[in-house]
Amino acid sequence: AEVLQSPSVDAPTRGALLAIAANLEDRFAACEATLSSARCHGDSHGGNAHVATDDDGVLATTFFDFDDGGPGFLAYDLAVFLWSAERRRDHGMDAAECRTACANFLQGYRSVRAISAADLAATALFVPMRQVWIAGEFAGRIHQWGLEAFQREVSMIPKLATWSPSDD
Repeated sequence: AEVLQSPSVDAPTRGALLAIAANLEDRFAACEATLSSARCHGDSHGGNAHVATDDDGVLATTFFDFDDGGPGFLAYDLAVFLWSAERRRDHGMDAAECRTACANFLQGYRSVRAISAADLAATALFVPMRQVWIAGEFAGRIHQWGLEAFQREVSMIPKLATWSPSDD
């Protein structure tokens, strides 16, 4: 709501955002019953993880910052990492690196637990939903992070609305 109420969001953008939200809501309602529940980190972008090599040369990932953790949809938890990889494309990561990072993440997850086709497909809903959420965070902190940062986050919503998982 804060995103749509911002005076910096013009009427055409507001209309586009409302249409995107309605589409995501309808698509979510159609698949919600098929999604797996899980204990979720809730904020599993790469910045909340430390990857290190142990004495045997095995890579291990340690997650931290569990303030968004709790029960939720597995697809959302997976989507947060996929969302963060996609956003890194705007900061210099090329498309191939993004696909590799996402494929490695999913492969690593699958080495421990299966991911259903429904959960993987639902990441296409949760990636743009995550962007809507982050834009709302920025809307509430314009006084701290600035109007330009908020507008950048809003501008990402239409781009990510058509995102889909590439699971090569």
